[in-house]
Amino acid sequence: MFNSLTSLCTSAHTSCEMFFITKSPSTSQLDFKKIALEPSAQISLTTKFTKKFQDDVINITSSSSSLNPVSALLSKGDEIYEYDITPPAQEFVLIEQISNLTASSNVQSFNFSTDSFSDIKGIVLNLTDGNDKLFLYQHTYQVSLHKKSGLSFWKSMNGNLLTEVDHDVIDVRKDFDFFYFNGKHYVCNLKVLENYYGLNTIIDNMVNLAIPKIVSLNIIDVSGISNPLAIFDDMKSNRSCMKKLAKIQNNNLPTITIQQISIILNDFPKFGRELRVQNNFIELSSQKKKLLFIRLLNDEAVRSALTNNVFLADDRESAI
Repeated sequence: MFNSLTSLCTSAHTSCEMFFITKSPSTSQLDFKKIALEPSAQISLTTKFTKKFQDDVINITSSSSSLNPVSALLSKGDEIYEYDITPPAQEFVLIEQISNLTASSNVQSFNFSTDSFSDIKGIVLNLTDGNDKLFLYQHTYQVSLHKKSGLSFWKSMNGNLLTEVDHDVIDVRKDFDFFYFNGKHYVCNLKVLENYYGLNTIIDNMVNLAIPKIVSLNIIDVSGISNPLAIFDDMKSNRSCMKKLAKIQNNNLPTITIQQISIILNDFPKFGRELRVQNNFIELSSQKKKLLFIRLLNDEAVRSALTNNVFLADDRESAI
C-alpha cells in the first residue's frame, strides 16, 4: 500500500527535518518549533527511521489495498489504522501545518537555552527525497526528557566511570506512533492514540450514547437500581469493554426482543450458562454477566458455515 515510498526509504538523497510539538505550561496551547540538527544526527535519524518505516509499514502492508479506520474500534492493537476521527486531535492539525511549510516559511526554532524540555509533547520527523514527503510522529514521555540537575551523571564511553552531565538530554525512540502521507494520517500505536490523543474520550462519549439505547430496549432487569443508566458504571475501568459498548453505538443497535435473546442463549452455550431470562428480563448481577451481554449486543455470536459450530468472535471481517 505504501510501496511508492520505497524509493524514499532507500534513496541516498533522503534527508530529515525535526520539529518538537510543544505545549505552553500557562495556556496549554500547542505549537511546533523546528530543531537545528547536527549533520551526524540528521544522517543517523534518516537512516534509522527510513529502515524502520520500510520494515514496519511498507513490508507489512505491501499486499494491502486499504486499512481499517480507527473509528471501527477494532481491538487489534498491532495493526496500522487510517485515522478518520473528526475533528482531529490538535497534534494531527499541527502535523498538517508542518507538511505545508515551504522554504520561505518563517518557522520558530526551539531555543535550547530558553525553551523547556518539559514542554515537549511530541517529535515530528519530515523525511523527504525531494519528491515524496513522509511525516513520522513520536509521542514523548517525561521519562525521555532528562533535565540537568545539580548532580546529573551518565556512563562514560568506556563504561567504567560516571561522567557529570552539563546539558539536557532527550531520548528519541527507534519507533513512531503515527505517520502522515499524501494527506492522510495513519496510526501504528492505537494504545497511544487512546491514552493521549483523545480516542478514549471519544469512546466514552459513544458509550454515554449507547447505554440509554440499551436500557430503552426494556430487556434488562433494572429493578432495585436507582439510576438504570448507571448499570454499566462498574465496567468503565475495563477499556476493552467500553470499546465494545462504543461499537454497539457505532453499529446502530437494532431493536432486539427478549425472545431473540432467549434463542441466542439456547444456541450459544457460553451465553446460556451465564445469562438468565427471568420474568421477561435479562438479569445482569455481575460484571461477568454484563460483559457477556455486551458481547451479545456487539453481535459477536457467529456460526461456522462449514462446520455449523458456534463461536464468539470480535473484529470479524465482513463476508459481503
